[in-house]
Amino acid sequence: MRATPIRTGLIVLLAGLTAAACTTSKTTASHLYVLTPMTHAETAQIKSKLFTVAIARLMMPAYLDRPQIVSRSSSHQLLLAEAERWGGNLNKNTRQVMADNLAIAFESSNIGMVPVDAEQAPRLNIEIEVSSFEAWPDGKAHLAANWRIINEHGDIIETRSSELTRPISGKGYEAIVQSMSLLLADLSREIAAPVLRIYHETTDPSHPS
Repeated sequence: MRATPIRTGLIVLLAGLTAAACTTSKTTASHLYVLTPMTHAETAQIKSKLFTVAIARLMMPAYLDRPQIVSRSSSHQLLLAEAERWGGNLNKNTRQVMADNLAIAFESSNIGMVPVDAEQAPRLNIEIEVSSFEAWPDGKAHLAANWRIINEHGDIIETRSSELTRPISGKGYEAIVQSMSLLLADLSREIAAPVLRIYHETTDPSHPS
């Protein structure tokens, strides 16, 4: 039996739709990742802290502001992983992880991390400007950031730059993200040190710096 032109056209159309559906399914399948803090912060302790700190601002370069994970194939070229994506907004994820890390770093002191929109203004505000945060072809994850600590009166009392690296132990993007989380822990420790010093100088001037 000869197929009519209409029947043949329907067969071709259905085949095309099936192929398109398969292609769409393949291209939209992706793995999702999130950065994680050192451990889970005990947020319930925040209310008992007398000296409060907040991450007032965290900025990232525009090329990182996307769902895909960005790495470098060379010092001048970026690699966009279409199927390897962040499970949420990278800036918000980074800011929350930094806050959790600092809360952990301050557990043994009387310092508490609070959100920027807290009812009471924090004693110190931390501003962080990230200039690089990705895997490089040298097998390491790199984090470069400028940061400063501002007191409750708006005075800048500490300004520093951090250049940090972590080897990527393993293959694939899960290993990359794990190293990036460790970099945030390293940056948190660098920031925590002067905050602790400022806290002791403020609450106990006789305390050694």
